[in-house]
Amino acid sequence: IDKLIEKEPQQLRKEYIKKDFEDWTRENILVQQNELKTETDEDNRGNLLERMSVLDKVLKAAPLTKEDATELLFEINSEMALYREGMGEIVVNYLLGEKIQEGQFLNYLGNIIKLRQFQVGVESGEWVQINRNQ
Repeated sequence: IDKLIEKEPQQLRKEYIKKDFEDWTRENILVQQNELKTETDEDNRGNLLERMSVLDKVLKAAPLTKEDATELLFEINSEMALYREGMGEIVVNYLLGEKIQEGQFLNYLGNIIKLRQFQVGVESGEWVQINRNQ
């Protein structure tokens, strides 16, 4: 696996900027809007609307409450967990004798690195304004 990481150092060492984070935010709003169209459970609809509200605040550069920041970090960590799970499946399949899916593995790893940078940008307050007094 380390050899795979060494093969694509540029892809994996990319520095992401606030615009990349904002693009990710826009994409997530669209995904959640599509989910909202088919969601019938009122609690789930409420959760989607709440998450979309936080993402909208990010795009409008509105100050986030501590709860908003927590929700945003939850979104980032949830997506990161999906990529980690995918990487785990690839590794398990490799250990079971399947050929490693290099491209997919590196894609997952690159996305984890990107999301980790987003997490740091949010936690540091560099990419969002967090009203810590609320």
